[in-house]
Amino acid sequence: MSVVGTDKESLFWAADFLAGSTKELIAKAITEEDLRIGFEKLLQPICERLGIKSDPRCEGRVWVNATQHFTDIEPQVWQYHIGEYQVLDKWLKDRKGRTLTAEDVKHYCRVVTALTQTIWVQGEIDKLYPRVEEVLAN
Repeated sequence: MSVVGTDKESLFWAADFLAGSTKELIAKAITEEDLRIGFEKLLQPICERLGIKSDPRCEGRVWVNATQHFTDIEPQVWQYHIGEYQVLDKWLKDRKGRTLTAEDVKHYCRVVTALTQTIWVQGEIDKLYPRVEEVLAN
């Protein structure tokens, strides 16, 4: 959904929709259907925290070690920060040298999905905010 409208009622409903989306994002456990990324070669991966490779053939991949990677991760999701931490990089860094379990891989996929949805909600709020200021000024 794209948030549009300039009158107070449109802005109210747009804000209500975004608030509901945010609540849903926070409240619900992300289900298997929500996971939009994959993991290649899940066989006791040892985390070496290689991150993103600059090779264009590897676009959308976050490498855990020399042979294993997550797929379909958008650059803005990989680069997303909360405070001073780059979330996905920090998660891998904290597990360096460990063998990732299937649950670890699933959790990483959930974090990616939550960040993707968060980025979308923030974008919609950013579009809405100038209109809110305009309405409040009148």
